[in-house]
Amino acid sequence: MTTQTATVDFSRFLSQPKTPRADQARGDDAALREVTREFEALFVKQMLDAMYNTLNTEEGLFYGGESEKIFRDMLNMEYAREMSHNGSFGLSDMMYDQLQQRSSAYEAMSDQELP
Repeated sequence: MTTQTATVDFSRFLSQPKTPRADQARGDDAALREVTREFEALFVKQMLDAMYNTLNTEEGLFYGGESEKIFRDMLNMEYAREMSHNGSFGLSDMMYDQLQQRSSAYEAMSDQELP
């Protein structure tokens, strides 16, 4: 990539309107919602992992060894995703609202003309 091409690409970027199109904004909202849900799922998975680490499963008759550990990890992730997508905890909703407010405030500031 030459310097001239980079300059042309950058100037094209600068010439784009500052306000996003409505369909792009809806896509951004959907992406933000999905990211906050995934973050909540990871948080819940960490809680489930901590809970299962307190159990003494290695001395039981049906301890499955490494296979059970792998299965338990995947099962905890699926439990966490399901809990997050059902809205059981509400952490993703709070994060979404907070990030949405900050995004709106940032857009309002960027729309103002500089003196």
